[in-house]
Amino acid sequence: MDNENFNIENKKIIICTFPKRKNHDFLDFLPNEEVTILNFPLIETKELNFQFHSPIEKFDWIIFTSKNAVEPFFNKAGKTSNKIAAIGKGTSEKLKSFGYHVDFTGKGFSAVYFLKELKNIIHPNQNILLVLGNLAPDTLQKNLSVENFVERVNVYKTQQTKNVDSSVIKRINEDKYGVILVTSPSAVYHMFSLIPDKQLRLISIGKTTTKAIKKYDTEPVATATIPGYSELAKAAMTFLSIGNK
Repeated sequence: MDNENFNIENKKIIICTFPKRKNHDFLDFLPNEEVTILNFPLIETKELNFQFHSPIEKFDWIIFTSKNAVEPFFNKAGKTSNKIAAIGKGTSEKLKSFGYHVDFTGKGFSAVYFLKELKNIIHPNQNILLVLGNLAPDTLQKNLSVENFVERVNVYKTQQTKNVDSSVIKRINEDKYGVILVTSPSAVYHMFSLIPDKQLRLISIGKTTTKAIKKYDTEPVATATIPGYSELAKAAMTFLSIGNK
């Protein structure tokens, strides 16, 4: 970080490529008096017009892997009495806000880790409904289908944000920022389509996003130790040596 534009003021600028949300644990962690957050969302989610192939009451378990899936699902499904499993605290809290009891909350490290956790609570020969986004991999479906009946329903899609802030693009091109935080492969792809052929200071939320970054011959300056927004904030603070007095 020896670029002449990378002075102390630019160092304090953190560009967030994920949508701004109220009560976000990422914002709670940051020392707001020491940094400037530039909101630069590169992806957005949209509810799909989906259909259920089997009656909801058929399923022993309904599994959610993202908070983005909760509202679209219950808008169509209505009140249910199935057991519910969620990956990560954020997804679990979203379900609870809709008045649902969550029978199991995974730690949210990854789909592979979530599978290991589920083996302790879901016994063979269960009927399972996976509620996902269109870009979610089939890791859970493939593995859970070995011993169970598994059905998948995509309830939302992830797409590139159509209108982006040109002033932030200009700032990035001029290297007048501290770090850029990315939380999904989709955001990475959009970032490099907007700003190609440039080495960027990116901090990744986890291994899957880091893998996407490396496809562009770029190494992230840091990757969150545990996938999640609070850990992403810690990685940013550590890299920028801010708030660690």
